[in-house]
Amino acid sequence: MATPAETEEELGKISVLQAAFSHHIELDDALNISESYPGDVVGVRFENDQVVGEYFLGGDKSPAEFLAQFADMYGTQPEASSLLVAVDYRDPELAGSARGSSPTYEPLAEIDVPGTPFVAPRMTSEDAAELRENNRGGPETVSADSQKVSASSATAAAAATTVRWQPQVVYAGTIRSGKSQYFYNSLDWYAPYGPKTLTGPIGIEFEINIQNGASGTRGSVVPGQICGPNFRDQFIAKNYNLNSWSISSYYGGVSKAYPYADLNDLFDPCGLNSMAVGLASPYDLPNFPAGPNASLETFIDAKVGTKTSSLVSGNLQLVDSSLCTFNGTFAFTDCMGLQGVDPAWKYATSRSTLNETRAWKASPEKCWVSADYGRIAPVSQPC
Repeated sequence: MATPAETEEELGKISVLQAAFSHHIELDDALNISESYPGDVVGVRFENDQVVGEYFLGGDKSPAEFLAQFADMYGTQPEASSLLVAVDYRDPELAGSARGSSPTYEPLAEIDVPGTPFVAPRMTSEDAAELRENNRGGPETVSADSQKVSASSATAAAAATTVRWQPQVVYAGTIRSGKSQYFYNSLDWYAPYGPKTLTGPIGIEFEINIQNGASGTRGSVVPGQICGPNFRDQFIAKNYNLNSWSISSYYGGVSKAYPYADLNDLFDPCGLNSMAVGLASPYDLPNFPAGPNASLETFIDAKVGTKTSSLVSGNLQLVDSSLCTFNGTFAFTDCMGLQGVDPAWKYATSRSTLNETRAWKASPEKCWVSADYGRIAPVSQPC
């Protein structure tokens, strides 16, 4: 078994693909299979109906610790759906070129597993409510009633500027817990708004960014623009070798939207670690019911960095998915956003939850709420 790439050189040379199991199994069974798999296994993907994510072998959490954390958050167990396997980097742009020398890629072969499919208990409404409350620092500072008033009393001009894909309210933050730095977004839509209003090829990324002011660009070979040694560590959290990430919805159907963690940071600034979870096809989510509980929860469990404080900001953005194949040939982190969003798209392509110009710091914690589609200033709140 391998661990995910740790150096900039290694990160530019690998892609992490899924070798799917013939049916869902328990995490321990997946780890046993990984020991004899003829490839570099770096983790396990899980796809419950309500929760999708990935557990990484190079992190600080043992399988037992991860399972305990998962049960505490979601009240259930992960259904392992595939091994995560590191392969030589697959360039979607090169594969999609018209040159005769373009490589031909295939998905990894399915892994046949014996026995019957493992089906974990569903997350209950009580578990979902507790998760929302934990992600919102206790009782919500933006009440459902006040959101309804805001929506119903909006002027015609304000209503015209509302972008249907954007959540009305976002609770976001980063929290220190032992050897982990957690990052979360807790997002609410009101019908008829929601991710399903988008049409392809387009995805959404939910991100929290931490910055340290360093100059240069990752992957650059230009003198003066090359990142310093261990540059990804010089923040409150490292953005490689994560412990795990996940995205959940009480209403289920999450896997249909092809969730992914955006781990490819080549060509990002040296002074930025982005912690992002995305949906490659958000329009394939099930219909949310009407009301304020049409929500998604994102979660990243990262390793602690070398700094006790970092500048922090938050943003949601649309990204093009036209170079993705949706059959496992490419990692979504490698194929999403390589081309700009279609110029014909006539609405905003991003929604800030906390603008970096506010210069808020996570030392090492910071939590906030962004209401009214980001049209009003974010409010700091206890973590």
